Amino acid sequence: MAQESEEAPLLLNKHDLVYERFSPRKKKVLVAIVSWSGLVSFFTSGTFMPSIPQIARDLNSSGEVIRCVA
Repeated sequence: MAQESEEAPLLLNKHDLVYERFSPRKKKVLVAIVSWSGLVSFFTSGTFMPSIPQIARDLNSSGEVIRCVA
């Protein structure tokens, strides 16, 4: 009787191959890039908030309208 490894999958499923497309190192790099991009976009979106009253005056509109569009 052959001993089976506990790490061997019980059922082979070709759909699971999509998770092996990238190496663990590449997965970490991709997660880092996406996380950094999300963090940067969070900070840059807040930089225009103080200028909303000036933009509203320039466009002869209200701050609420500008805030909804942005």
